[in-house]
Amino acid sequence: MAQTDAICPFLPAFLKDVNEKLVLNLGITRGEIENALHQKLQSCGDKKKQATQLNVVSKCAALYMEQVEYVFHKNFAKLERYTRRNIVHFPKELQDDIEHLCKATDSNAIPPIEKKRSQFERDKNEQTLKHEIALLHQKLSVLKAKKLAIESETHKIKSNVTMMQEFESKAAQIAELRKSADANLLSERVESLHRCIHDLHRLRGHLEKDMKPSASQNDRKRARYEELRRNFLKNKGQSNAMDIKELNKKL
Repeated sequence: MAQTDAICPFLPAFLKDVNEKLVLNLGITRGEIENALHQKLQSCGDKKKQATQLNVVSKCAALYMEQVEYVFHKNFAKLERYTRRNIVHFPKELQDDIEHLCKATDSNAIPPIEKKRSQFERDKNEQTLKHEIALLHQKLSVLKAKKLAIESETHKIKSNVTMMQEFESKAAQIAELRKSADANLLSERVESLHRCIHDLHRLRGHLEKDMKPSASQNDRKRARYEELRRNFLKNKGQSNAMDIKELNKKL
């Protein structure tokens, strides 16, 4: 028993409280049974007989409740022996509740000055806790504001990174377009050069074609001139002024 009381110091007070409540409830139940039996009795018109009936009801109820109380106490004794013999640990929640009830019961024996002092300490601790909670709420609101600012900056940075990626992709596309444009321009220039060369060849062909009749005509003129010159030299002695003028006209 001493070991159990050492492990569970609240057990004796707990069992005593259960016993007292059991006795109280048995008394209440006995009174209720007597009242119920009295209500079921019918008036017979004879006061002596009526008193005898009431006395019998009271004695029967008393005997019945004595038997019930005996059984309850017997079973409670078994419960107490079982508890002290076998239970070595109570749940933490039950232990806390019982200790709280014990403290509440013991507080009735505390002097008023001690009660006021303990109440003052509790109020002081409560005010301190409230102040600390208010400070924590302020810090929490500041942290929330910083979190929102960081999230906003993060969103801006992400949008800037996205814009930079888009710019890089656009720059790559522009470089590809520039390369293709340079290639197209080069091909256009090459094509224009080919056209110019083709036009030059065609113009040269036309010029050569146009120069062939003039060259043959010049050759004919040169041959005619040589022929006239030979005739002139041959007939120089026989020529006169009129012949020379006519020769100049022909030339």
